[in-house]
Amino acid sequence: MFAQVGRAHELLAEDSGVVAVPPFGARLAGSGDLHLDEARAREAADAFCAALTPDAARAASDGLLRRCDRTVAATEEARASSTGDEPMARAALADVGEAVSALVPFGVLSKVLPDALLRALRSAGDDRPPPFPRVSAGRELSAATAGLFEACLARGYPPERLEADWPDVDQGPASLLRSFCEHQTGFGPLPWEAPGYEDPGYAIAVLRTAFAGADGPPATPPTAHQSAAEPGTAAAARDGQAGSLRALLACWLDFLERETWHVRRAFHRGILPLLRRLAAGTTVASGAAPDLILFLGLDELTAGPPEPASLALARERRDAYLADGEYLTKHGVGPDRLASLLAADRGSA
Repeated sequence: MFAQVGRAHELLAEDSGVVAVPPFGARLAGSGDLHLDEARAREAADAFCAALTPDAARAASDGLLRRCDRTVAATEEARASSTGDEPMARAALADVGEAVSALVPFGVLSKVLPDALLRALRSAGDDRPPPFPRVSAGRELSAATAGLFEACLARGYPPERLEADWPDVDQGPASLLRSFCEHQTGFGPLPWEAPGYEDPGYAIAVLRTAFAGADGPPATPPTAHQSAAEPGTAAAARDGQAGSLRALLACWLDFLERETWHVRRAFHRGILPLLRRLAAGTTVASGAAPDLILFLGLDELTAGPPEPASLALARERRDAYLADGEYLTKHGVGPDRLASLLAADRGSA
């Protein structure tokens, strides 16, 4: 799904209608490492901004939001399809894979395009502060975390007790924690297999780090969601070139906080349930270890039951992955992490 990062300029041109958007110099190596020619990427971003008209800026903003919405919808459709038969699961996997593939290149653009838009704004004579979201995704997450701490504490479960007793805790706090994890799935580190907010153990560790020893909620908890837009952004968008650039920059500044959430949520909430469904059939048919399903490519997974050659290649990929002790340690991936990813009941993770 990350193999299309080199098409970032094509997708941006498709959304905005700006012809001849220069390539951004991004490619994915065979090892999975992302390579980005930053000087070339900055030049391409500046050229794109210089060619923007107000209509093109609005189209670019609409295109990014449409791709985000498509990924969210495909994720939920994938989750629903995981209870169907294998052909349904493979079709859903192809759909969510296509949605994520069409969004991932915008993560590359986020490294250079917001800065280029800000420079274009300054050149257009707009020296106002950047249009950061009034209530950011991080602030919403902080508010929800504080709310979970307060609710669990009221039921006699400070973070230390949750950590010591989990998963053998009372039904009330257990339900609160699982509900929190389901809602916040997608937040966490960039590596998808590293534990994040989908994992109750990770969420408990966050509570302990933030509220260890606290005997009550924060004096002034973060404000709940109000609006993702800067005041006046809609009006500014009608105010010529600077206004359209500002509105597009506001869209990108919100995306900056949510880009990992989109792809990580697609994996944990949409793709993993499909992989569990397909792993069951593959294990029965071939006797292969269930975790090999995590090392098959998207094309291999959607084509049908994996051939012996594909499973042998997946085994080589898994062995190379498990041999990279430095990577696994850095991202907190323990020896049972792959098995826990494929476990049906994530609530006991």
